[in-house]
Amino acid sequence: RTGQRLPAVTANGEQVGDNLRFGRIEVQPSPDAPPIPVSVNFGGRMHLTGYDLSKRIAQPGESITVTLRWDALRPMEKDYTVSVQLVDSSQRKAAQHDGPPLQGATPTTTWKQHQTLTDAIPLTIFPDASAGVYRVRIAVYAHDQGTIEHLPVIPSGGQMQTDHVTLTEVRITP
Repeated sequence: RTGQRLPAVTANGEQVGDNLRFGRIEVQPSPDAPPIPVSVNFGGRMHLTGYDLSKRIAQPGESITVTLRWDALRPMEKDYTVSVQLVDSSQRKAAQHDGPPLQGATPTTTWKQHQTLTDAIPLTIFPDASAGVYRVRIAVYAHDQGTIEHLPVIPSGGQMQTDHVTLTEVRITP
């Protein structure tokens, strides 16, 4: 009630100050935890409804897995590629993976309307990546006669915003 800190006491009754320091504590989600919910519309074709990361701190050469949960908004006439990148504030990349969903096992032209798919994408941090904070950036695109055609990210208001979305951040340590 007074706001005064209580003394910390060992099992032997020895006072050790007003706080204790524990080693590093890492909180792990339960294996059946749902992904982090998001709502990102890619061109009226694909809806990103959630994501998850295997870890938020990594070192060069290590891998993390970015899991994306997609809903198909309509049948698609093109096979789209999903790009997952770790990018810092200077636009330097620490990792990148571009490929069809589910490692090509389920091309987007086979998706049925309202079908939900979960895609686990491994990212290996570049060996020469600098320490720092990197944004997890997602883009979807198709190759069209030698050019890249990005699906626009459409916010709930309906106006085109950009060709990618940033989900969260990852820290690269030395």
